Amino acid sequence: ITEKNCQRILPKGGLTGFFGWNTISEGTKTIVLTEGEYDAMAVYQDTAVPSISLPNGCRSFPDSLIHVLQVFDKIILWLDNDKPGMDGARVITKKLGRGRCVSVNSGNFDETLENGEVMAKDANEALLKRHNLKEYLDKATRLPHEKAVSLRDMKADILRYIESSDSSSGTEISAFPGLNSLLKGHRPGELTVITGPTGSGKTTFLSQYSLDLSMNGVNTLFGSFEIPRDVFVNRMIKQYIGRQRGHADEPDGNSITKDDLAQAANSFTQLDMNVMKHFGATPIDEVLDIMDDLVNTSELNHVIIDNLQFMMGMNGQSGAKEYYNQFQAQDLLLDKFRQFATSKNVHITICVHPRKTDINLPLTINDFFGSAKATQEADNVIILQSLSDNSKYLEVKKNRYDGSLGELPLGFQKECNSFVDLSSFADTIRMKRRHDADNIDVMTAIA
Repeated sequence: ITEKNCQRILPKGGLTGFFGWNTISEGTKTIVLTEGEYDAMAVYQDTAVPSISLPNGCRSFPDSLIHVLQVFDKIILWLDNDKPGMDGARVITKKLGRGRCVSVNSGNFDETLENGEVMAKDANEALLKRHNLKEYLDKATRLPHEKAVSLRDMKADILRYIESSDSSSGTEISAFPGLNSLLKGHRPGELTVITGPTGSGKTTFLSQYSLDLSMNGVNTLFGSFEIPRDVFVNRMIKQYIGRQRGHADEPDGNSITKDDLAQAANSFTQLDMNVMKHFGATPIDEVLDIMDDLVNTSELNHVIIDNLQFMMGMNGQSGAKEYYNQFQAQDLLLDKFRQFATSKNVHITICVHPRKTDINLPLTINDFFGSAKATQEADNVIILQSLSDNSKYLEVKKNRYDGSLGELPLGFQKECNSFVDLSSFADTIRMKRRHDADNIDVMTAIA
């Protein structure tokens, strides 16, 4: 027989059984289960371990035969070292129980023996190559869970990471070197949430942040539900001009004229950025539909939602379904965005309003509106702090990738509508906290 699909059971519909059952004696507790008859004979010939074969290849393990194997404490699976064989081994392991099944093959098709030779595809091939079949049986281990991976199987990934320690660092956030230093760049598949007091400049920061990444090659979709898109884009183009002029460290810049705007428009409109047409309350499904389409057609890398509350609609409404509990509605939105970021490998940045708190106190990670889900689901949590003395700074409160937390003092360049990263002046603009009798934090900049 040269083709396995030509094998038939006669009479049709007759009972199936295991080939090699005659090798099993009374009291046997350990057996080898192979994919084919030649494999079973090879194992028994070379090791004398009782060996049986599946009725008709790796995909044939009828439930009617499960009870026959209940008497054995250990079952060594030696199916072919290929994808069908590994899939079959996983199915059999589920049927017989992970506690007593081990597999000669782990799914690593380049695995070697002690002498450096690559392991054979099956037992018969191993015998023909004069390999020590007992060594194969001794190497048998439990198959890794489909949703988990062992450190042994991660060895190659670990070595690659060591060779290139920056391999997981993301796209540089060049407009904010201090933020880039903390977050180690902008990576796909992550979820970032940001909050700040009303009027602190959250939209201005997100516009500048997204513009910077877009100029560095990150394909971006901006959802500005609070500001009309024509107003939003005209503010962003001023930031673009400021970036071209190099005003990162100049608190006062030259005025931007209409000619400047017209001249910059040509290159500005060539950036890989889309802006949603939606304004005000917007159903989540419409937003996800746009995101999904751009992932498939434009290789979308980054989505900014400004802000989440506008997607909840009136009376906690999210799409067509009404949620009377706004916390529940917000949690649903966060779930969908988290799933999209992970499944589509797209970074999503979401602006969330803060709770109503004492305006004299800096916000904390507990001051995001809603339940704790926003900060729990997020990979990065950022707060734009705005204090009573008009000083502002970014505070990284959570950083799942690197763990680095810290503060980034900010200045503001009015002509270009842009924040200025003052982290390089941290030694001369020393920020210190002092507590008054009411335990109120006051930030004081000392030149």
